[in-house]
Amino acid sequence: MPTVVTRVQSFTSSSASGPGPTQVSVTLREVLQADYGLYTWPASFVLARHLWRHRARYLHAQSPLPPRGIPPPLALAPSRPARVLELGAGTALPGLLLAKLGACVTLTDAVHQPEVLANLEAACRVNSLEISGPASPPPLGGRAPANLARSISVCGLTWGTTDAAALQLASHGFDLVVGADVLYSRGRDFDRLLATVRLLLDHSEGGAGVFVTAYQHRSAHRSLEALIQLWGLEVRRVWQPGGDEDGHEDEDGAGPSSGLTVDVVEIVLASRSISRCNLKHDRL
Repeated sequence: MPTVVTRVQSFTSSSASGPGPTQVSVTLREVLQADYGLYTWPASFVLARHLWRHRARYLHAQSPLPPRGIPPPLALAPSRPARVLELGAGTALPGLLLAKLGACVTLTDAVHQPEVLANLEAACRVNSLEISGPASPPPLGGRAPANLARSISVCGLTWGTTDAAALQLASHGFDLVVGADVLYSRGRDFDRLLATVRLLLDHSEGGAGVFVTAYQHRSAHRSLEALIQLWGLEVRRVWQPGGDEDGHEDEDGAGPSSGLTVDVVEIVLASRSISRCNLKHDRL
């Protein structure tokens, strides 16, 4: 196994643009050579910056539960921290950041990569986050336990499966699913990923869950739109490099200095699928 090093990634804002602190630091455990599970890819930084800038959109825990539908921001019960799952977490910069912002986070990666899962647990400890099992959200209108917002869990998850472990995990009803550069492969891998995204959003409260992903432009993405529709999902919003915060695009993408183009996309259940969100998913 390559040598693991640590580095600190800081997030700051000049004003209170969202709930929680105006400065947060995350300690990463990573290798310096490009490695799928232990290397921090550019899209991970882009997604973390996006979640930091738009934390009021994703982590607002004081708004009343709205009518059935897909509202922005997330439909969270009063005083309840957001429940977040990170897919293909790797070094887990986005997930660790959200945990430090008060979300109840579950980090997942491939079952067949125990070294990545072990590194995730070590990263949680380095960041003073209490490792626990996924906890069910408190009753509607109830208050979360004091230690819930600082808790985090780590588990293996195989995309595209509906075994007992996957179904139990989905049953916790995640409000937000995140994944950085999880769209790096082709064909069947896209199908497996979107199958898991669909399973998780189906089990979100009222079908209002959101999948937020940052991905680097690659030729394999030509078939992505059709697959999203096939799985009863739709793109709600896209943030692209070079735009503004209030429009369709903003500066969250990796700009010219990096030589990469990274977009951030929100994916939700298609409107026609909302009424089926509590039914057993039969496509996997």
